Amino acid sequence: MARRKKSEKTHFRTSTARYKPQKYRKRETTANRAKTEEKTDLGGVTTVIISLAVLIALIVWNSVRGTVYTPADDKLRVHFVDVGQGDCIYISCGDENMLIDCGEKSEHRDVIRYLNREEVTKLKYVIATHPHSDHMGGMSKILEEFPTEEVIIPPLTKEAIPLTYFFEDFVDVIEDKNITLTEAKVGMKGKIGDAEWRIISPTKCDEGNLNNCSVGIILKHGKNNFCLTGDSEEETEKTMAYSGVTEDVDVFKAAHHGGATSN
Repeated sequence: MARRKKSEKTHFRTSTARYKPQKYRKRETTANRAKTEEKTDLGGVTTVIISLAVLIALIVWNSVRGTVYTPADDKLRVHFVDVGQGDCIYISCGDENMLIDCGEKSEHRDVIRYLNREEVTKLKYVIATHPHSDHMGGMSKILEEFPTEEVIIPPLTKEAIPLTYFFEDFVDVIEDKNITLTEAKVGMKGKIGDAEWRIISPTKCDEGNLNNCSVGIILKHGKNNFCLTGDSEEETEKTMAYSGVTEDVDVFKAAHHGGATSN
């Protein structure tokens, strides 16, 4: 058997036990859960799909009228799905799929409906960039619906692990379905189809500001590069910029929803 090179990055499974809440809490009632899962209308969803081969094609769908640019070859597709004040990015290449965040719990039905419309049957990777509800509030529902190979989260300290219902449900589903849970490390790599992604942040996880714990990646397909940064704020963005990893980026996803603390 060939010996692995020292520089090769490997995914190591993380135990869900470390992410269990440190004290028992009263569970939500069925009525409260039903209220927070009130059905929303998919018709208003705005989606940006970026399709790559040799060309980059930008597709914008909205409730008024959309303009469609069709590339010569449509191998990589990056969908920025409108989930309101939140993030949700769906990536497909070949017959493999990846999801980065999913928005609030109230949006989970729309996200599931969207993925079904794209004929998604399973997810190779799910990245939950950081434990804020506008990024992963409904992730437990997504994981219940779609078989998933691996879930990647930031390396949270004990103090940074949130005592929230959505995060507890998220960990429970990973454990129940025996999904591989991996803590992000800078330099870790993976592939979906012909595309390759590489983790570029966080270099450290600030328990006082979970935004700067966001898992950031460079997604590469041919000569084209995406930078997807979660809610990384100015401090983390500067670290990424000074390291040179963002120099050849073609598409930059504005961090923290384009807010004043970033970009």
